[in-house]
Amino acid sequence: MPAPEPGFYRTPPLYRILDHVSGGLLLFAIVWAPWALGTTTGDTITVLTGVGYTLGLLLLVKKVFCARFGFDPVRWVSDGSGWPMKVIAGLCVALLLYVIISVVNKHAIGIYTYNAPNPKQITGVDLTFFESIPWLPASYDWPRSLKAAIRYFGLACFFWATREWIMGKSKAERHGSGSDSEQPFPNERARIALWTLVLSATALALTGILQRFDKTPKLLWLFDHNGRPDFSFGPFAYRGSGAQYLNLIMPVAFGFWWTLREQARKRSGTNQRAGGDAYVMIVPCVILMAAGSAVTTSRGGAAVAVLLLLVAALIVATARRASAGLRVGLLSTVTIATLVSFVLGGEDLQKRLQKLGSDNLGGRGEVYEVTHRMLNDFHVFGSGAETFVSLYAFYRSDERGVWAAYAHNDWMETVITFGWAGASIVFALLLMIPVANLFGRGIRANREFRALIFLSLFGVMVHGYFDFPFQVYGILYTFTFLAAIATLATREA
Repeated sequence: MPAPEPGFYRTPPLYRILDHVSGGLLLFAIVWAPWALGTTTGDTITVLTGVGYTLGLLLLVKKVFCARFGFDPVRWVSDGSGWPMKVIAGLCVALLLYVIISVVNKHAIGIYTYNAPNPKQITGVDLTFFESIPWLPASYDWPRSLKAAIRYFGLACFFWATREWIMGKSKAERHGSGSDSEQPFPNERARIALWTLVLSATALALTGILQRFDKTPKLLWLFDHNGRPDFSFGPFAYRGSGAQYLNLIMPVAFGFWWTLREQARKRSGTNQRAGGDAYVMIVPCVILMAAGSAVTTSRGGAAVAVLLLLVAALIVATARRASAGLRVGLLSTVTIATLVSFVLGGEDLQKRLQKLGSDNLGGRGEVYEVTHRMLNDFHVFGSGAETFVSLYAFYRSDERGVWAAYAHNDWMETVITFGWAGASIVFALLLMIPVANLFGRGIRANREFRALIFLSLFGVMVHGYFDFPFQVYGILYTFTFLAAIATLATREA
């Protein structure tokens, strides 16, 4: 049934509880994803995947409730959101089916041997083969691919549940006058989620900086890891992952600041008091994130951070509503961020940059040689989701050489494990995010925010060319959250 007129609208108690639980779990996932050691261990991934499944179950229960009792919750946008979201839904199903087929059509299983003092360190692997259908995708280590399928389904549930919760109207929005109807993004729920993301990332940057200066060998001063103190950052055991996470948040934080500023100006007029709204806090947050990216001493992270900061400032500075004073403020922000980054991390980063030509791209040269050999054998249907580590040892020229867990190039690893047949589905999903933003229906957002959120997504894709951000579930879930926002913060309502 259609929703009643504002002022008479009542949300059924059960639906309200389910909606509140969904929102709480979403905010929990936003914080848990990076802080739980980057969600890189089996236990932390299980928790985050469980949150995804729970969100999916809650979404299903809400849909059943609405169908059973004829309840039509008030949203900013209809469930369909236009044809692009239908295409994305179809691609999600196709990708999950592709992985499941490779599991059922199993070709091999990896039998591992482990280091006795360290039971988590793999020292060898043998493959036991099965007969499989050659013209279908098959997995060369089907238990790993099965685990990947379970995780991917949880990730899909997280994406759709995020969209559904954020598109809902809060009580104040349902009963309001609608004065923000012209450009309502970020709505109240999006503001809550984005504030949570920005403040959590800022706290992570500050923690990582303090940790690096303290030279503690433990993550968050609590957890042991196998790397050196200068190889980690905050909860991330790999400094590159720390830089990639902060770089993922920095441009969208810039866009969030600009959008909140614009909304405040519309409410208060052009003569609003400077510093009178909470959004001004985001500027020092961005500066701290930029400094944190430099302190990680990740060379790629620092380079991408500089690029993102400059492009983000340029996008806002060239906005039609940008005044001369704002442009000066943006220049000052970029200058301060650069100086703070140089003071806090410049010396150590400079030492690493000096080794750029002598350390074979941080050891990646040998890994790239092996991955190109793997690509020749698995370019059609792939070796199976998350089986790269299982097969890498068989392609090494020297048995004593490095046994890489990742290709340090997510695009290449995607083609190796999914083949071009499956990778095409992944790439199509990524391509559909801007298509949904341009041609789908959503919550009307300003041009600058939309540009900056795609700058965030593009930045992590650049990292994926020479590292493995999409193999780190803490970054992958954050990317998925921002992708859901990008499909909602559209140019058309």
